[in-house]
Amino acid sequence: MSDLLDDAAKRASRYLESLNTRSVAPGKEAVAALARFDQAFPEQTSTAEAVLAELDEIGSPATMASAGGRFFGFVIGGALPVTVAANWLAATWDQNAGLVVTSPTNAALENVSLRWAKDILDAQGRMRLDVFPDVDDCTIVCVQAGNVNSGAFDPIAEICERAHSHGAWVHVDGAFGMWAAAAPARAHLVRGIEDADSWVGSTSTSTELRRADPPDSGRLRPSQRS
Repeated sequence: MSDLLDDAAKRASRYLESLNTRSVAPGKEAVAALARFDQAFPEQTSTAEAVLAELDEIGSPATMASAGGRFFGFVIGGALPVTVAANWLAATWDQNAGLVVTSPTNAALENVSLRWAKDILDAQGRMRLDVFPDVDDCTIVCVQAGNVNSGAFDPIAEICERAHSHGAWVHVDGAFGMWAAAAPARAHLVRGIEDADSWVGSTSTSTELRRADPPDSGRLRPSQRS
């Protein structure tokens, strides 16, 4: 078993190391090669090593490189080495995290994570200015205009002022709430949104974009700040 897990680690490391040089989208040849998976139900078993090799050699080239730093589609991607390693360990634990009795470790970690979330966010899921971290010109601060769960809006104007004073870039995720700017009774929620450096909102917030784009898409409109 040790050799098999070591092989998986080597293959995974090789895959992550390739992300900066390979195409973000898989090539046509790699996608076409996925047909090799489509075989009749096997009458005999394969070795574990052969299964792993087949997954890597056929599957890896046909993946979207969403784990790397050059993928900007949707709100996914960005696998850090520590998260990959932790996921391996969690898979090895093979816990049922639904109950404390079935996984005391998972329950303890969940409680700590929830407490940390409460420490940095208020009851509605907004950023707290009193614990806003140190930032610099290499920092991107992403604020929410409409939290997906609570509907809360971050204090955008204050965050922009704080972040810009240290050279940071402020991005607004307005997919769920940027429309508030068009409603007089709700416009105060997006106060300061014009001070941000970039914005993304659902096309439902713009009739002009809705004519040009399919539903559930968005646009990035960067500012001219140098």
